[in-house]
Amino acid sequence: TTKSIASLAACLTVLSYVSTAVVSASVAITYLQDLVSQIDNSWGTVVLLGLFAGLNLCGIKDSANVAVCIFVVHMSIMFILIADCTIYAFQTDFSMFVENFNQRNNATFTCPPGQTGDCDMTIYPLVQALVFGFSSAMLGITGFETSANYVEEQKPGVFVKTLRNMWYCVALLNPTISVLSLCVLPLHTVRGYPLSGGQPSNNSLLQLMARQGWLSTLVSVDAFMVLAGSVLTAYVGVTGLVRRMAYDRCLPMFLLRTNGVFGTNHYIIIGFFLVCTSLFFITNQNVLILASVYTISFLSVMSLFAVGNLILKYKRARIRREHRAKVPVVLLSLAGTITAIYGNIVINGSTIQYFFLYYGIILLIVGLMFQRVHILRMIIRALTRKGRAGEEEDPAALQDTSGLRGFKARLAETMIRWLRQVQEQKIIFFIKVPDIRLMNKAVEYVRDNEQTQNMQFVHVHVIEGEETTPLGELSDVKAMSEDLAILQRVYPKMKLDFAAISSHSPFRGSLVQKIAERLSVPTHFMFISCPSEKFSYGIAQLGGVRLITGAL
Repeated sequence: TTKSIASLAACLTVLSYVSTAVVSASVAITYLQDLVSQIDNSWGTVVLLGLFAGLNLCGIKDSANVAVCIFVVHMSIMFILIADCTIYAFQTDFSMFVENFNQRNNATFTCPPGQTGDCDMTIYPLVQALVFGFSSAMLGITGFETSANYVEEQKPGVFVKTLRNMWYCVALLNPTISVLSLCVLPLHTVRGYPLSGGQPSNNSLLQLMARQGWLSTLVSVDAFMVLAGSVLTAYVGVTGLVRRMAYDRCLPMFLLRTNGVFGTNHYIIIGFFLVCTSLFFITNQNVLILASVYTISFLSVMSLFAVGNLILKYKRARIRREHRAKVPVVLLSLAGTITAIYGNIVINGSTIQYFFLYYGIILLIVGLMFQRVHILRMIIRALTRKGRAGEEEDPAALQDTSGLRGFKARLAETMIRWLRQVQEQKIIFFIKVPDIRLMNKAVEYVRDNEQTQNMQFVHVHVIEGEETTPLGELSDVKAMSEDLAILQRVYPKMKLDFAAISSHSPFRGSLVQKIAERLSVPTHFMFISCPSEKFSYGIAQLGGVRLITGAL
């Protein structure tokens, strides 16, 4: 696909991180209020978001050892809670479960004490009830979409084990706790009554399930700790994602600037904090709205995983991979996530408008970045009054500011400097053998997606034995040079160049890094075609080189 389409998925992930941070922080403070009732939820949420923003500014990131400790403590407390609820259910002969089940069968709903208004319970047909239940339950697998961000930091084979372990935990805990909640709590409590801010809220459900006072306190501490960890994960995840989008020129490059003290991306961290806090107050601290936005964005990201897998099977069939998902399994997963999206929209129809509102804002920023060359040209034309939109223009004449004075001259010169920075950024494409079709495909991709007019093809010739033939005399190098001359005539506005490099070592990450330093081009501006399964290294081992074309 094109980079613009790929950015749609990235924007969904950004939105998912924003809502994750706000919802996790707010619910964490809710559990903390069970321990310290004097804490105000609104300002407590802002303080928690600000605390983790400060920690990230200081260079604090995810720690594997801390994560393991939190995981062990959390799982231990969850098993204690399950045992406590199970004992209570047997001691009461499941009387609470029977009472709740009878309310459902009789289509009656006992309002909680002091609750007035509409407390009726809607009874859905079996199939519809299963769809709605499945849609709501899908939110219990949140976290799967962010795990992919750590693939490159893990050893080979670890990611698959991570997904497997997460699946085991979810499959065991979620259904068990869901059933046990009906065994120890009245139905109106499970449904989120009494109302909070006019809306049902069951944020403290786990704490209410505990039958022992000490366990209730322990659950609150554990919930606060885990949810606070989610806030940290959101900061770390969004920082990495925004950095990647800035590297790919989907977002402004100034976001990549780091402070001299800790070397962290302060613009990204502070910007994320401001976005989260502003959205929290814009929605009048209504976490349900942001939770609804998170629902759609999270499930959309999960759907795109399946879509991306299918696209890889079709367009990158040759790429080396350790595991292959079967097409029926991928299609079944896609059907499940789409069903969950539909179910959540039907359950809460207002969800979709808030989702498109926030998603549209992020898309607008990215869209402006993709159109910045046209926008800069329009501004320059308006200032210099040279050329018209749609006409063939002389680049030199367009950038002539000799007739301008004062502020208009300074503004025009700034716009021209920005335009040059965008269009003169060199893009490297590694080519192994002479293939003018592949070279043409690469030029078309760069022209349509990278907003630059400067591209260089690089051929790495691996020296074997005592070979002494000069690079310029090699038949492949000669053929590539001739193909480049043809392409230059086809694309006169593009600046196309060619370089042949000899090396005693094979093409791998360390060699790519040396070439990047020698040509002064960052690795994220280096592209490669899809390698075959015989290629000795994975794409992730090439130091950030992007794969842009498949087999012809």
